[in-house]
Amino acid sequence: QAATPTKWDRILAMNTAGQITYGWYDGNIRVLTSASSVNDGNWHHVAVVMNNNNATLYIDGSVAASGTFAMPENYNGFFRIANPYAGGWGGFTNTPFDGAIDEVGIWSTMLSQTTIQALASSPSEVNSSHPQWANTWGIYHLNETSGNYSDASGQGNTAAPIGNALVSAPGLFGNAILSSGSSAFTLTTTTQYNNPQDFTLMVWFKTSSTNGGVLMEFAGQQTGTPSNYDRFIAMETNGSVAFGVNGGLSVNHSPVGYNDGRWHQAVATFSAGAQRLYLDGSLVGSASPSSAENYFGYWRIGNGNLGGWGLTTNGFQYYGYLDEAAIWSKALTADEVRKLLTSQRCGLL
Repeated sequence: QAATPTKWDRILAMNTAGQITYGWYDGNIRVLTSASSVNDGNWHHVAVVMNNNNATLYIDGSVAASGTFAMPENYNGFFRIANPYAGGWGGFTNTPFDGAIDEVGIWSTMLSQTTIQALASSPSEVNSSHPQWANTWGIYHLNETSGNYSDASGQGNTAAPIGNALVSAPGLFGNAILSSGSSAFTLTTTTQYNNPQDFTLMVWFKTSSTNGGVLMEFAGQQTGTPSNYDRFIAMETNGSVAFGVNGGLSVNHSPVGYNDGRWHQAVATFSAGAQRLYLDGSLVGSASPSSAENYFGYWRIGNGNLGGWGLTTNGFQYYGYLDEAAIWSKALTADEVRKLLTSQRCGLL
């Protein structure tokens, strides 16, 4: 596990020329080497798949090299990351990797090229690298399959499922939650907030439904139909997304058609005099109410109340997929919204 090993192979490395290499020992040293160099300061996804005596090296989802030799050496060992040993292997260096490494995975099966490509293009969850991480009230990856949903922000503000059992489904960032006619749901924060006046809401959604309904909302009650409600992101029957703040029932409306069965990112920001709705990184609506309604409440996901707002919905329950919900205690700037979208790599949709 440490120091200089007596046996070593199955080495994924970068040589001094910046090429990616994969090596194993079958009585002879075998090395696959990419044609291109990737020490260019950009992030790259690297993978190697080995099945018996066949090895394929991938860079950013594309085959970079492959080879067929004898089986690798048979011994008990450990997978070491960032500082392996490759003594006597030409083109390798025994110095630790000088750079950044993220999201390491090891599988006990041979992944297909389609799976490798999906991994290479997989969007990322919101994490502590986000510049406004310190201002988060809650980050919900929604990867759980039972119980409460954890808050990845570190604030400890879990989200509790209310009503019917939540259905976990494949999402954009791992798992998502799915609401259908037989599995309607509400998620509510366990923490109560007093009159938030500076905030940002974000959620990814995918639906083909013409039902409409609440994606996220600030509600005076954790359960049932709240009597106080605003600060919502909602969908109408025509696929238009709305962001409402009760400063004179101020509503932003997006163009129609976002119920197209594709993943979209909705971001709503508010501070006094500045109400903004973004879809997939683009500003689609703005207004300038002086304040939101004053009450104690909870952030709810998937259901709430829209009565009196003049929206066209068939009830308040949202039907479709939701993933990666987040709440900030400040209004993100337009540049921060764009960077958030870029960091989640939505351009691959």
